[in-house]
Amino acid sequence: MLSNKTYFLEAMSKQKAIKKGLKKDLEVYGNKVKVLENTISSLEAQNKQLNNANTKLILELKESATESQKAPEPKAGKGAPKKAAF
Repeated sequence: MLSNKTYFLEAMSKQKAIKKGLKKDLEVYGNKVKVLENTISSLEAQNKQLNNANTKLILELKESATESQKAPEPKAGKGAPKKAAF
């Protein structure tokens, strides 16, 4: 029969093993959090670049549309389509 001291020592040993495992898990999860934070930071930077590029493209399209509206219409002459005579 085991004494109370032996049971106590076994329980302490189990607790130490659990603590060691939890400490290792905590370290692993801490590293995963750091990786995810870096990924989020990188994605935010890419998102900002894409938003800037989209804004630039939208402005270019608006300018292009404004310029095409200002372009003079072809005058009746060589380049103008001929109307059919009936």
